Amino acid sequence: MSLSGESLNKDQHTPTGVGHGVERGFTAAFELVATPVLFAVIGYFLDRRLGTGPFLTIALTVFVAGYVIWKLWYNYSAEMDRLDAARRAPAEDRAPMDPGSGSASVQ
Repeated sequence: MSLSGESLNKDQHTPTGVGHGVERGFTAAFELVATPVLFAVIGYFLDRRLGTGPFLTIALTVFVAGYVIWKLWYNYSAEMDRLDAARRAPAEDRAPMDPGSGSASVQ
């Protein structure tokens, strides 16, 4: 376990825990803000160069913002489906529950 609350999953070599969730949240927030802003700036310079007014700025910003929102929704839905399938795994694949403590027994 690291100082950020992460533990390394030995089977998958991926971080799990609170730190990983915070990292994913910051990544999503950065993508949601920075990507449309970057394309708005590109659209602004193209509009100035081509003399098209704010058309490309608005079009690129709306298109990229829509794509980023769709991508976040799609990835979230896929992750929730994966976790739901893992939760519904057959009972024989899970550790037996200890009736006295209400938690899985460690063997």
